Amino acid sequence: MLGGFWLLSDFQGNMMGLDFKGHGMYSYDTDRKQYVGTWVDSLSPGKLEMVGHHDKENQTMTFEGMAPGMDGTPSRHVLKTQYKSDGRRTMTMHMQASEDMVKVFEMNYTKAIAPNAAGSKAQK
Repeated sequence: MLGGFWLLSDFQGNMMGLDFKGHGMYSYDTDRKQYVGTWVDSLSPGKLEMVGHHDKENQTMTFEGMAPGMDGTPSRHVLKTQYKSDGRRTMTMHMQASEDMVKVFEMNYTKAIAPNAAGSKAQK
């Protein structure tokens, strides 16, 4: 977290057989009364700027925005994360391709336990 306002997200791995690095910044814009986010990565010179909402009942966060698609033209992107009570997460990215939204990837991961929380009884 940056100043208690911005969640910084760094990712490094393999995407479509290529080395991949990405960086995201997410927060809540009190003036606009909505979540905002920005994502940049090593596979594109474009920047994805998004607005989002949290669905408390379904425990999902959904961000939408416009960025260059696979062919370089502006494309609608939808990034959705489902939060499970046991710390597991499922993130999916869909991108507009012609008339259809196409799933670009699905990633499953588990929230890490903070090093200082390893011995505590109450973990969130």
